[in-house]
Amino acid sequence: MSTETLMLSALEDWTKALDQGGNIEVVYFDFAKAFDRVPFNELISKPVNIGLHPRIVNWIKNFITGRSFQLRVNESSSQSHPVIIGYFGASSSYQWN
Repeated sequence: MSTETLMLSALEDWTKALDQGGNIEVVYFDFAKAFDRVPFNELISKPVNIGLHPRIVNWIKNFITGRSFQLRVNESSSQSHPVIIGYFGASSSYQWN
């Protein structure tokens, strides 16, 4: 599914819930380039410090740990590399296949 389709579906669900007198709570996270700028411990401690529910913090932690990445430019792809906890990104260098 496209991002647009998922957003429209979510908006429809939220509208129905509100029309029926319900409440909704939405949290958005922009993970773009997060590993280039933020140490892992800060990425996890900030949500805790602002009072997010522990289940949400655990979801964030589970989402960003045990991950790998692969760079792709046009038709060329790098090998898959594990995401290393800590600073990651622009200062890292990887060889292309």
